[in-house]
Amino acid sequence: MSHSSFTPIIFAQDVSAADEAARTGIAHASVRRGKISVYIPDGNEMRIEHSPYPQIPFRLNDMGRGDPYAWKLVLMWMLDELVPNPLIIIDHDHPFRELIIFANAWNSLSYGLRFAVPMPTIRVTEYALLGNSVINLFTKSEIEGHFRKKYIGPYYAALSLDELTAKLDVCPVKNSKTRLAKVVREIAPRDQSVADEKPIKLLVLSYFSGPCRAVAVQRINYWLEEISKISDGKIEVHLATAIDWDSEADNVPIKGFPTENLHFVPDHNVASLTTDFGELPVWGPRFIVSELRNATSFNTLSYYWRYALEEYFEESDLKFDVVLISGNPFACFDFAAFAKQRWRSRIILDYRDPFANNPRFAYRDEQREAARYAERGYNFQSDLAVSVNRDSTDLIEFSDEINTLVIENGFDERILDDVKVKDLDKQFANFVHAGSLYHDRSPTAILRSLDVKKHRLHHIGGEAGIDADLLDAPVLVLHGRQTYNDTLGIVGGADCGVVFLSESAFETTTKIYDYLAMGIEVLICTHGEPHVGALSQILEGCEGIHWCKNSEEGVAEFLKTYTPNRRSKKTPNDRFSRRHSTSILIDQIYNLTGKGGQ
Repeated sequence: MSHSSFTPIIFAQDVSAADEAARTGIAHASVRRGKISVYIPDGNEMRIEHSPYPQIPFRLNDMGRGDPYAWKLVLMWMLDELVPNPLIIIDHDHPFRELIIFANAWNSLSYGLRFAVPMPTIRVTEYALLGNSVINLFTKSEIEGHFRKKYIGPYYAALSLDELTAKLDVCPVKNSKTRLAKVVREIAPRDQSVADEKPIKLLVLSYFSGPCRAVAVQRINYWLEEISKISDGKIEVHLATAIDWDSEADNVPIKGFPTENLHFVPDHNVASLTTDFGELPVWGPRFIVSELRNATSFNTLSYYWRYALEEYFEESDLKFDVVLISGNPFACFDFAAFAKQRWRSRIILDYRDPFANNPRFAYRDEQREAARYAERGYNFQSDLAVSVNRDSTDLIEFSDEINTLVIENGFDERILDDVKVKDLDKQFANFVHAGSLYHDRSPTAILRSLDVKKHRLHHIGGEAGIDADLLDAPVLVLHGRQTYNDTLGIVGGADCGVVFLSESAFETTTKIYDYLAMGIEVLICTHGEPHVGALSQILEGCEGIHWCKNSEEGVAEFLKTYTPNRRSKKTPNDRFSRRHSTSILIDQIYNLTGKGGQ
């Protein structure tokens, strides 16, 4: 991606910053008395530009019912008459934020986000807003810390106007929707000495990937980096993702990710449907109605991104033998229809955890049935549906009528030597939990049972799922979201990793492999009966595995006899490595295509 100097415009909801704009050399915009006013530094003076304020508010979901012509005039004014290469800095909760998403998609207007108050939740529209932001301006470091715990994607951050202007010279100019078709991708010529046969072309499609602060993306990143190597060059891997790997923030190190064969396709929510004239296609309003209807039942993140993918690859000469689509989110699984029709690809759907029949998703009956209906459509288009364990695979819709397979997660054997183990206070027995918490997998019992004089529970991840009155508990140490390497460093410094299982015990979370990789003991706290479920099958015969009921009585009974084993840590079993599970996936790709294997 190219880099360019922007001219920032602070687009706030008041008119109090004109003097500040003059001092900092930053233009300031406001809305007052039916007009949009922009204050622009001009030498030692300020000049003011005005534009009429359209009477009808702009909403992405209303695009199919109204003509956004008046708003397009405002955007053209911003692009053509204000300042060179304008960068709108807009409050994340500003009434114009959906207009800015549209402007970025339609006409490449760049923007950054200002956070004067924390973002309470990240909904579907917010992912489009955040994913296309050039830079985020936080008025307080605590607000940035709060944001970092919620948003898993990469971003540039600034804590002052001066810092913002200093960073603009290195911020990337993001490709808008209208520029995607003009991207020319040059693929390095393949060494034909590797094999006489043309490689199998595999497209991995995942909304989240790369430098995201989420353990789940490690599955995707490993496949992208290692499938070609493990297959001796018989499989050429591409990745399509909504995550801009060039958005390298100070607090998100990116090391060694390959960028060849990487297709960054931005998610602009409803604006993904717009034509070059900023209008919706004739079928657009119906598409919006279908998304709004489905959104009442399940998460529709990536619903519109699927169309952006189709448009991107429609303009490409690429062709893929196999398309592997990985959730969560799951709405983009419908891309399979395009891949089947355009390339006659074999389709692998990677559910990891279940979608419609996931026991921990608190659906109402009618919501779950709507999700099941959608999932049946996804699976009808698949050649193979995979999940991380047999219990989860059995929960896939039509699992008895379609091809399914278990592709476990695992620990990344490549980085174990590079992990720097964090020193944790050895006067305590240090328990650690990495990842998300859910309504049916609560840490309440263990937090109430640990002795402040003897124990600590280190949590890596967001705070959701922890009772508000326990967030300040002295036995709890919150580390927030961490990179994978840093997560393993904290895990390696602990004595025992904690896993919370729901009553159905269908989960085999990625964290279990991290615990095994770092050689620590494992405590499995289950709402159901101990020693049952998917983990019981996978961990059969392993040492240092403890079970208890996820209740204060069950945890207390375990703690009576538990003493950390610090004499020696176990050597990881290759059976639990990502290389092992990836080899199984490669064999399935050979089977689906009928070529490449021995």
